[in-house]
Amino acid sequence: MKKFLVVLAISLLCCVSCGGDDNGSDPEGPSGSSPQIADLECNPSSVPVGEGSGATTVACAVSFQDADMDLETILVRFRKDCGRGSWQEVPKNVVDQTAGKIQGDIHFDFIAETDCPASNYPYEITAKDSKKHVSNVLTLQFVLEDEEPTS
Repeated sequence: MKKFLVVLAISLLCCVSCGGDDNGSDPEGPSGSSPQIADLECNPSSVPVGEGSGATTVACAVSFQDADMDLETILVRFRKDCGRGSWQEVPKNVVDQTAGKIQGDIHFDFIAETDCPASNYPYEITAKDSKKHVSNVLTLQFVLEDEEPTS
C-alpha cells in the first residue's frame, strides 16, 4: 500500500508540474482566427463599355479586424468570367494591427477576347492572413454601361 501511495504522489506531482497553462492563453496572441472585413466602398462603380481599352482603376476602402495581426492579402474575384481584378497593394502599415482601414486601387480588366457586354458584374473581396485563413466575403456590383451614342 505504501508503494501505491508513493507512485500516486509522484504521478500527481508530474501532472501538476508538467501540465500546460491552465488559462489557455498564448503569449503570441490568439492563433488560428480569420481576418474580418467590413464597410467596403469602391468608386467608380461603373464605366462605359470599352472605356480605357477594357481596363479601369477603382479606388477602394475596406475596414478590417485581425486578432492575429497577420493580415497579408486582399483578394478580388469576379463572379462572372468576363472580368479580372487585383488589389494594387496591401499597405505595409496594416501589419501588426488588430484593426484598421485599408485604402488602395484595384485594377479591373474586362477581358477583351470575351467582348464583355454591358451588364452588372458582381465582384467579391476577401482578406487572407499569413496562415492562409480567409475572411468573410463582401460583394459589390461593377456596371459596364452601354456606350453613349455619338451624334
